[in-house]
Amino acid sequence: MRLIDPTTNDGGSWQGLLLAAHPTLRDPNFRRSVLFLSTHESNLGAFGFVLNHPLGKTAADLLPEHGQRELLGRIPVFLGGPVGHDQLSFARVEFGAPKTDGRFQSNLSLDEVAALAEERPGSVRAFVGYSGWSAGQLEGELEQKSWVLVKPDSRSGPPLAHERVWYKIMNALGPVYKLLAAVPDDISLN
Repeated sequence: MRLIDPTTNDGGSWQGLLLAAHPTLRDPNFRRSVLFLSTHESNLGAFGFVLNHPLGKTAADLLPEHGQRELLGRIPVFLGGPVGHDQLSFARVEFGAPKTDGRFQSNLSLDEVAALAEERPGSVRAFVGYSGWSAGQLEGELEQKSWVLVKPDSRSGPPLAHERVWYKIMNALGPVYKLLAAVPDDISLN
């Protein structure tokens, strides 16, 4: 993981980077979340999916009438964000693949999902909802230190599919982040 300084952006795109919620972010929609920025243009806004909030369901649970129940039964469903909970999106999520920094391909058709599920089992997941920001909104949140912008690398590895990936990122960013990440939600429990 490599921390990216958002002040050096100069209007460029953060597409393909990860947003990790700063340990002090208390918004219940994003507390201890890691998001993949699927699109970003400073003058248009940003769009992405939360990667580490599994719903404990499969796509077959949400599409019971669909004919490919066996295939859909192997695809886990994640909460992609607080917007559009009536939408189900499929994406290819691979980080730490050999010789690549990772791959995230969203808006897959069911035919693409079927092919990828056969070719690369475990690389496809479904998302209920998404995360979105209007023009300048994400930049403002980064200025307020609500998020940490991170470039995934080959050392990120498959744990990005795991719920505890946020802790892994905080630990990789150094002792200050590691210490802040260890603070419980209810500090009276400390």
